[in-house]
Parts: sequence; structure tokens; C-alpha cells
Amino acid sequence: MNSGMYPLVVVLPLVLLLSGVICRAAGSGRIGRNLLVGYRLRSLLASDRAWRAGHAAAEAPSWAGFLVTAASAVLAVVGASVFLVLECVAFVLFFGWAILNASRAASG
Repeated sequence: MNSGMYPLVVVLPLVLLLSGVICRAAGSGRIGRNLLVGYRLRSLLASDRAWRAGHAAAEAPSWAGFLVTAASAVLAVVGASVFLVLECVAFVLFFGWAILNASRAASG
């Protein structure tokens, strides 16, 4: 793999790890509604209940995405570059799933 791709290999799992940590804290109420940390979707910012519900719903996809992208990153570094493509696709799918779950839970 081209060494110029290493930052991408590392950053994508870290974004989902950070998302999981923040979703756990915001979903439990340790991080209140704000404009600096957390998913800043209109539906989540509507109320404290929506903020907690949305982040709680996004937690599982964030952790699952972290695990898949981290495993793909390791395989991309030690194995075939095709795992870099898998990592990118997994990142988009799991992060999108987290945002969709957050928005639906906050609106419902």
C-alpha cells in the first residue's frame, strides 16, 4: 500500500471511535445539548430528550463501524490494498447508519 494512504487508514476508524465515545456520553446525558460536541442535526438539537435519544441510537452503529473499519485498516496495512476500499465503504455505510438512526430516534 502507498504510504500516502496511511493517514486515511488511521483517521476513519478514529472518527468512528470518537463517535462511539461521544454518543455514549451524550446518550447518557453526560454531554448536554450544545453546538460543539456531538451530532448537530436539527432534529437532535430540538430538545434535550431528542439529543439523548438520537445519540443513544447512533452509539451501536458507531461502535460496529469502528470495529469493521479498524479490522479493515489492519488488513490493508499487512495485506491487500482491497481492504482500504472495504474500509472506506464501511466507514460511509456505518457513519450513515449512525446519523440515520440518530435522526429517526430524535424525531420519533
